[in-house]
Amino acid sequence: MSQPLTFLYPWALILLLILPLWWLVPPARHLAPRARTAIRLLRSLITLALVLALAEPLLRLPPGRTTTIFLLDASGSIDAAQRAAAETYTAAALAALPADDAAGLVLFGADALVERPPGPERTLGAPTLRPDASATDIGAALRLAAALIPESDHGRIVLLSDGGETRGDLRTAARAAQLRDLPVDVVIAADPVRDARLLGIDLPSAARDAQRLPLRVRLLAPDGGTLRVLVGTDIELARVAVAASAGVQELLIDLPPSPAGFTRIRAQLDAPGDAALRNNRAEAFTLVSGPPRALIIEGSTGEAAALTAALTAAGFGTDVRAPAAAPTGLGEYAGFDLTLLVDVPQSALDARAQQAIQRSVRDLGRGLVMVGGPRSFGAGGWRGTPVEAALPVTMDIPTTLRRPPVSVVVIIDISGSMAADVGGRTRLSLAVEGAQRLADLLRDEDELTVIPFDDAPRGTVGPLPGSRRAEAIQQLAGVSVGGGGIDYRPALDEAARILANTDRTVKHIITLTDGDDTVGQEGAIELITRLRGDGVTLTAVSIGDGQHVPFIASAAEAGGGRFFFADSARNLPQILVDETRAVVENPIVEGAFTPLVHGSHSTTQNLAFAPLGGYVITTARPTAQIQLSAPGDAPLLATWQYGLGRAAAFTSDAGAKWTTAWTRSSDFARFATQLADWVRPARGDDRLAVSAQASDGGTAISAQASDAGGRPASGLVLEATVFMPQGERVVPLREVQPGVYRAEIADIPAGAYPAVLAARDTSGQPYGQIIAGIVVPPEAEFGAPGDAGLLEDAARITGGLVNPPAPGLSPGRGGRGAPQPLAMALLLLALILLPCDVVLRRLARRAGRVGASARRADGARAAPADVGPKQRFDPTDPAPRPDDARRAALREQQEQARRRARGAGGDGDA
Repeated sequence: MSQPLTFLYPWALILLLILPLWWLVPPARHLAPRARTAIRLLRSLITLALVLALAEPLLRLPPGRTTTIFLLDASGSIDAAQRAAAETYTAAALAALPADDAAGLVLFGADALVERPPGPERTLGAPTLRPDASATDIGAALRLAAALIPESDHGRIVLLSDGGETRGDLRTAARAAQLRDLPVDVVIAADPVRDARLLGIDLPSAARDAQRLPLRVRLLAPDGGTLRVLVGTDIELARVAVAASAGVQELLIDLPPSPAGFTRIRAQLDAPGDAALRNNRAEAFTLVSGPPRALIIEGSTGEAAALTAALTAAGFGTDVRAPAAAPTGLGEYAGFDLTLLVDVPQSALDARAQQAIQRSVRDLGRGLVMVGGPRSFGAGGWRGTPVEAALPVTMDIPTTLRRPPVSVVVIIDISGSMAADVGGRTRLSLAVEGAQRLADLLRDEDELTVIPFDDAPRGTVGPLPGSRRAEAIQQLAGVSVGGGGIDYRPALDEAARILANTDRTVKHIITLTDGDDTVGQEGAIELITRLRGDGVTLTAVSIGDGQHVPFIASAAEAGGGRFFFADSARNLPQILVDETRAVVENPIVEGAFTPLVHGSHSTTQNLAFAPLGGYVITTARPTAQIQLSAPGDAPLLATWQYGLGRAAAFTSDAGAKWTTAWTRSSDFARFATQLADWVRPARGDDRLAVSAQASDGGTAISAQASDAGGRPASGLVLEATVFMPQGERVVPLREVQPGVYRAEIADIPAGAYPAVLAARDTSGQPYGQIIAGIVVPPEAEFGAPGDAGLLEDAARITGGLVNPPAPGLSPGRGGRGAPQPLAMALLLLALILLPCDVVLRRLARRAGRVGASARRADGARAAPADVGPKQRFDPTDPAPRPDDARRAALREQQEQARRRARGAGGDGDA
């Protein structure tokens, strides 16, 4: 029972000790006794009011209304019929509430949401909020409902649920409601008439290639049905008829062999008249061991044929793709042991794929090999990319290899099509930006010319030396869209004239034209061929797709340069930068040489080398190992450890141009196999094991780590990378006991996912890794039965009712009443009494003076003419005495005598 009067600051009441002082210290003595008593009382009241105001008293009035909060279970275990019954009950109960009461509505599942705060509304309407239906936390909903009930009101809570609690603790929340004297009435949802469900499926976590897989299924099918087992999205492996049974059934299905790699198996139970469908699915996962798999990405079709044949013959599973078809998700690279990039230019590979390749090596322990060619390494624009970061070499050219001066001519289409908008910018502005960045890359001894053209060259910039790059950049800013059509040949003639008059050693043309509107082609290929004979190379860029793309590609082929297809003009600046670096730095060295073998390494054992015809210049990283080198100690084969994986760089090609003779020999096949074997990760790691199981917060990933002797390995840093359709999740694991590591994940949906568990030791060095399957169990919400006993316990603990009729809810209890603050009233009282104190004191003084005058007058009338010497003077009597007047008269006479005496004496002297 709460106190009707409480104080926010009770310590202030100690100031009441001031009150006795008003009675111990009297007011002015000349006041009458009654006046003094009245002033004491008034000042005591003022002090009492001020002290109580400082203590801030609260007066609680009795509750005047009842607030009812309805809790509706909106979790996945509640089917449509149960939800409709709960809403019907709530609507009837709302209509029966007194008009002065308040009512609110809370929907709950894994979380609790306030659909309607307490108010006077009496109609239910269709709920608009959708709680997370994957779990049921009734305790959290009950705590929220209690918080919505004001302490000034009586309150009650009406809980409508099946009691299938999957997280939280309803009984603990009910005890908290009991402390506030809040009754909880429970309305128990009726069980579904028919509910078929898959209770779980079990599959071996690992299997060998060509092994049949035993699948164990536990299910409940009151009316029977059909069980389908699927792999992938819709490939059916098995279909089994399920007989009707009231109890749990267990089926054992022998599945056909699955291909090597991650295999996700999905079971689907189809039952007639099923009440809830979300509990009819389950997934399992197995890892089928098989031959190592290599993903080969080749820059041109057939360029990796010799490499593919060698790996296939060695037992590797190979998947050859064009750069445009390269995977972009990290999870896809986890399914391969290594990735090989064979003469692939950077511009041809999606940025997401580049990032995924880097992470597959660093974080997943996959292997990476970059094979050279005219469009690989620095010549392919790989400088500064994520892939370069994973390689044992950089794209830098040693300063000892000084390249000759270069004259670059850029031919830019400025026809009307270049005014097309690309993300808020025109095609032409992007092309000009690329030319400006090109100018900034040139050395002082190089030369730049830019020829804008439509039906003829317009406003040629240059030729300008690299030392005047700022002037070239400023002039390029003034290039604008022209008005004519496109005539390719006149612009090409102008470029030929300029290059014929230059003294630079290396001469190169870059054309940027519309893939659908490059006309004026007559004689262009013949002119490019003649220029190629004079040492002039040509690179062609097609801006967008169209009918003239084949011509643009043939121009690049005739000019001995590269062809770029820019499907978006946004790529133009980077294309020009990469091409300029390739021309200015020219990292390609051609000429016959025999590789030099360094030391003894598994990649180069038992090999003989035919003369090779060229390679791409790179610079080895300080921690890389050089296995093969070209003349001048330039790296030909470099290897290193990168994160959890290994990477290698072979700077010659794979048979397209520089190694044609060698790739026909058995030595090349042995070299390719040995290199792939060294780069790919080891199969499994017996020191690590990983599993997943349901937990109160979602899913727990557990890992066990041991050393070579089988003892627990402590102090490791473990991360699990889980690959889901929406992307990968990197989950750090925490050591919970020696050698046991654990992590909780709350937001991974049910299913089976591939995962890579990687461990590092205390020094940051790789300790080991394992590829595994993480099976996240189906939400407990869709497999857990209702619990009427739990709901009945909540009602018993709080003194509520079980299944009360809608108009017969428990009477509201627990309100403490509305607190009314009294501090302002007390301050107002003190302000009113303060002037009363002033008025009372003044009135008392005036009354005292009037009384004294009256007494003097009465004394003068009653006094004799002559007062004898025996009459004594009372100094405390305020009224004058007759002898006082006599003394005053005598003193006046004495003073007059003195003045006269002083006056007489003064005359005599004068």
